[in-house]
Amino acid sequence: EWRTHLVTPVYKSGDRSSVKNYRPISLLCILSKVLERLIFERIYPHIAATISHNQFGFMKQRSTLQQLLAHLNNIVSIVARSKQVDVAYLDIKKAFDTVDHNLLLEKLWRCELGEMW
Repeated sequence: EWRTHLVTPVYKSGDRSSVKNYRPISLLCILSKVLERLIFERIYPHIAATISHNQFGFMKQRSTLQQLLAHLNNIVSIVARSKQVDVAYLDIKKAFDTVDHNLLLEKLWRCELGEMW
């Protein structure tokens, strides 16, 4: 099965009897990984052209360090102009577990990726 995967616990550190010291990994079918990569390589140039330059996560040649530096640069720039800076940080847990796949497909279609297939 292409979409079936085996979840295996991998020990991190600490007490081996504590569930908290393990992380899950998913073992996937190699053919599904190859197909996923082929699709990614085909659609990435189109997606990358539409995504904001402020998006750093899951983007080629962009890192969390670059995001942090850009963020700090913005703060320093605002403070240098004697303005107030308010920042709110959010940690959205399990965000990928709640993705509406129909909405995701609709957004891909709006990017005119439907014509590629």
